[in-house]
Amino acid sequence: GSGGLQKATSLSDSIKKMLFREGSNGGSLGPGKGSGAQREQSDNDGLYEIAGETAAGLDRELSSRQAWYTRSSVFLAVFVVILALCIFSMAFPSRLIARIVNMGPTTNQAGRRRYLTRSVVHYARELLLSDGFSRAGALETTRLLKFYRRELAESDASVRRGGAKRVTVGADFRSDDHNALMYMPGCPWRGDPADCSGSVRPDASANGLAYLYQTFDDAAQYIIRRYGVEEEGAEEMA
Repeated sequence: GSGGLQKATSLSDSIKKMLFREGSNGGSLGPGKGSGAQREQSDNDGLYEIAGETAAGLDRELSSRQAWYTRSSVFLAVFVVILALCIFSMAFPSRLIARIVNMGPTTNQAGRRRYLTRSVVHYARELLLSDGFSRAGALETTRLLKFYRRELAESDASVRRGGAKRVTVGADFRSDDHNALMYMPGCPWRGDPADCSGSVRPDASANGLAYLYQTFDDAAQYIIRRYGVEEEGAEEMA
């Protein structure tokens, strides 16, 4: 125990002596040596300084040799143009969102009118013939004819007036071409628009397409009333 204590004490004394020796040997420089070092440092700093005229000339030369697409003004102009296009791409279509959303349902119902018209013609023919070759009887054919006629009337009304079947604005309120085709006299859908004569209804083609739709619906209702079979307890056929 005493031997270890003596070793620790001697080690501590040795460290103190070394620190004391370094402190005594590392004194400050004399006044002559310090001033000489400062002058040498200031002379060295002066060698690295660039005159103001030289710096200005260097800046002008670098600016004249700089490519146009690396200039700050070009970057600023491009940034402003891109920002304007981003704002325009978001602000301008927002005015047409309602019209864009309305296009899908309108196109869908317009296509359904063609399909439903063919269905009404098919079941009206089956009901008129009643030749026994149809898979459906007179009662079922009457029911299907009434169903497809009602669907056709609803699809046509939604396309023309809107407010139904997800069509918000009908074509009657937003399309002059549609109104001219549906309600104005003439038959522009024919190969010869000047010839609007017809063998069945000579006056039909000269009164617009809406008149033909109404004539078609009247014929379907007549077939239902004349040849249809009414279910027991059902309401009057329409």
